Amino acid sequence: MYQIAYIGRWETLPETAAAICDHDTPKLEALLQDGLDLDVPIQLSEYIKLMPLEIAVFRNDVPMIHFLLEHGADSGLAEEQPLLLTAVRCCGSEVVALFAGQAAKLSPKQKERAFQEVRWGKRPENIQVLEQAGITVDKFGGEAFRAAVSEGNTKLARLLLEKGQTSITTSRTWCFRTPPPLSLKLSDTKISPWCVGSLSKEPTSPLLTNTATGLTPWRCRTKIRSWPTT
Repeated sequence: MYQIAYIGRWETLPETAAAICDHDTPKLEALLQDGLDLDVPIQLSEYIKLMPLEIAVFRNDVPMIHFLLEHGADSGLAEEQPLLLTAVRCCGSEVVALFAGQAAKLSPKQKERAFQEVRWGKRPENIQVLEQAGITVDKFGGEAFRAAVSEGNTKLARLLLEKGQTSITTSRTWCFRTPPPLSLKLSDTKISPWCVGSLSKEPTSPLLTNTATGLTPWRCRTKIRSWPTT
């Protein structure tokens, strides 16, 4: 059984993909001598195809990543998303640094996603590499910070605050989402004036839940004074 991160599982794989997953470098060298092109995607199933290097990154196979790069694999080619984003989620800082040069080519939305990938992969050590590459927490970490707060990930929320993420929300309506039971103290945080109470544990009243949306207003300093009708 072959597992490629969250992409899927396979009982069998095409020859090249199997050799990568098995870390069979002699087999790969023979395939390369026979004309294998590392810059051509491998069809894994009807709807899934990945580049050879992409498979190695998803599997966090550091020696294989280096082997493929040394044999000419183009780090700029990927089917799912830029390899920097995949590495941030699946690999350690050593591998992320290999693809840090892609940072300049990412869109603002992709840069925001980079911190989400850190959150999904539970790889906070990669934040420093992203910042060194110009993808900073203060500018692009808001979405990941809000998600960390919502899911009760105190450790990541604190780390993002320490790295400069000072706004808990970019929308006034975020404070109407149910907050998690975080131990963060409001006095220790610098958050948006729209939602100074987002991290409190108790609602203003259990009777204020909007039955249409299932949302509860929490202690917030906000200009929103009534529930939306739609």
